[in-house]
Amino acid sequence: MNKEEIENRIIVCEMKANAYREVGNTKTADRYDNEKYKWEKLLSYLELLDERKIKELLDYKKGYFGLEQQNQKYKEVIDKAIELLGNYKHYSTPDEKQNSDNEDLVNNALDILKEVE
Repeated sequence: MNKEEIENRIIVCEMKANAYREVGNTKTADRYDNEKYKWEKLLSYLELLDERKIKELLDYKKGYFGLEQQNQKYKEVIDKAIELLGNYKHYSTPDEKQNSDNEDLVNNALDILKEVE
């Protein structure tokens, strides 16, 4: 049942309550007033839920965009680190063993960073 249907039921209850009141049948009019009250209560509850859902969605949206910006920053840092390590590979030292160890270290670091991309 949607909001429009509930609003229509409220209108019908109000019309019937007024009609019964006009002919002097207050007992039946009171029943329609009670029914109208129940529908109005349900309608206000649904509107409150809608407000809560909107607030929750806005909170999720803020969180999502915050994470998106954070991920973009991480990607930029990782790209810079990959570039830096790529440039480091071109430098060598006179010690061949040290060069080999450094190259292995740089390659391992590059592999790790590339996994994150």
